[in-house]
Amino acid sequence: MSKFSFIAVSHAVLRHAGLPLLGLCVGLVGAQAVTEFTPPTFEATSSMVVTTEGVNRRANEALAGLTLAQSLAPTIAQLAESREVALDTANALGLPPEMVVGHLDSTFEPGVQIISVHATARSGTQAAAIANAAIGAVSRQLALLRTGAGDTITTRPLDRASPPSRPTNPRPPLNAAFGGLAGLLAGLGLSRMRARLDDRLRDLSQIEAQLGLPVLTVLPRLPRRFAYRHARMLFSRNDVAEAINAGVAALTVLTTSQPRRRLLVTSSHDDDSKALVAALLALGFAHHDDRVTLVEGQLRRPAINGHFPEAAGRTLQQVLADGHVPAPTGHETITVLCGDPNECTPGSASTYGEPLGALLRTLADRDDTVIVHTPPVLAGADLAVLAQHVDGVVLVVRTGVTRKALARRAALLLQRLGLPLVGVIAVGADGQRFPWAFAPQDSPASRSAEPPLRRTGQHPQTPSVPGGRTREEASQPKEFA
Repeated sequence: MSKFSFIAVSHAVLRHAGLPLLGLCVGLVGAQAVTEFTPPTFEATSSMVVTTEGVNRRANEALAGLTLAQSLAPTIAQLAESREVALDTANALGLPPEMVVGHLDSTFEPGVQIISVHATARSGTQAAAIANAAIGAVSRQLALLRTGAGDTITTRPLDRASPPSRPTNPRPPLNAAFGGLAGLLAGLGLSRMRARLDDRLRDLSQIEAQLGLPVLTVLPRLPRRFAYRHARMLFSRNDVAEAINAGVAALTVLTTSQPRRRLLVTSSHDDDSKALVAALLALGFAHHDDRVTLVEGQLRRPAINGHFPEAAGRTLQQVLADGHVPAPTGHETITVLCGDPNECTPGSASTYGEPLGALLRTLADRDDTVIVHTPPVLAGADLAVLAQHVDGVVLVVRTGVTRKALARRAALLLQRLGLPLVGVIAVGADGQRFPWAFAPQDSPASRSAEPPLRRTGQHPQTPSVPGGRTREEASQPKEFA
């Protein structure tokens, strides 16, 4: 099994079976604790036979006495459980009454004058002594009773009790079975309750049902250390590169009808890895030989600077101030405009609104794709200013983290702003790869000799950008109003 599949299976098992397994373990541990702390109880059994004795008895009188003994067996069995018999037994053994009272039980079979006496105690020897002494106590109590014709009801020992070798309680296997079953049922109940109360987006079908948007691609679960740095290193992983290439292919198809491709990458409330997704999308488009500009629109808290530290020399604020559009250097097909939080003032997004719009239009005329990283939809008003100058919005969702209500509100707000929502990129949904037929592409380590056609419909050997100009003409530095 591959590493990717193993991680996916492990997360699925932990999500669906974690609480039941935890409940099962807790139940077994609890059963073991109950077994260890429960004092042992030993049970011993003795038996006696009920008889009648009389003087000068005839055969018919003897038969009547036998019938009388059988009929009195239930009554004598109840007498063996009485407090009087228990006190007499305790007195005969020299034990405290509380060690005998409540520890005697008796059974009998109908039609047979045999009664079994059961005694429980903390030790086997003591249980056997109580059971044997109880028979004598019953005989002494019956000696006071007489019936007609001078018959005397008496009992005779039949089987004497011997000390048991094993306690009857506790029973470890039975305790473990009940404890494990109780823990498993409790875990299943908690898992069911958690699923009903969980307000986070978990899988692709849930994302599409809640937001009404298509899932463009699915990124695997990524280490948190890559959230704000080292996007190039992460893009060298084959699974990440294939997922990003799938997203690039989907965005290329879904934005073909647009005259420009200015994409806004945002999330609902928190970061949810949107800065990393924006950086990876820029690398993905550049990998297909597209001219790409990545713009940091989150001016108060820039997040893409760590992914492209080499581009920190010239910031978006400087470009907006002097009106000079930087050109890609060397053979690079990606331009990054980072942000400087020290140059950010309150209301800076509103202040830069018109210059930023002119910059994005200029970049869209020059490049194939412009990607703008913006603040979360529900975290501020800067998005409304930036949204006026883009052609599509990509919403980033982190499965297991993004809340359903916030994602729905973000999607509704973007629709109210009149922005075309292209789709959703899900992060962290291991093993849930969206089945775009044309998604799999070559990895950065094995670039194809024939890049796919650009949205202009021209062959790679005749590079051009919107407006009919060649790429060399469009890449020259220019001013914007």
